[in-house]
Amino acid sequence: VLTAPVAPAQLAPTPPTMAHATSQALPLVAVGDPGARGTVTVTTRSGRAAISVVAGGLPAGSLHSVHLHFGNCPSAGSHILVLGTLRADASGSGSVTANVNAVFTGPGHFVIIYIGPSAGPLGACANLA
Repeated sequence: VLTAPVAPAQLAPTPPTMAHATSQALPLVAVGDPGARGTVTVTTRSGRAAISVVAGGLPAGSLHSVHLHFGNCPSAGSHILVLGTLRADASGSGSVTANVNAVFTGPGHFVIIYIGPSAGPLGACANLA
């Protein structure tokens, strides 16, 4: 009895694995705005980072420019980039999230919340250590 050759079994391709994300929540330190409080959360995945700033204790309806800097809080350090503008609601709370290259996170980098809609006096900051 002759049988036809059997082709090797084809395996289904392995689905790509999801890149593992790491997340770190860091406290905001009040500098020029004694009521400021909150957290900065850095979530890294595949060479990118999401920096989320959640703040409270700010004047109701106020605007705050949020920047990423080289150096350490509470110095002025060296500017890297603007993360966005945080608008405090009626209760003095607000948030902003920005995506950046992960190389801009970690020790020697920090987030500043300025008092007002542009760079000026520091309201609060958080080291990304």
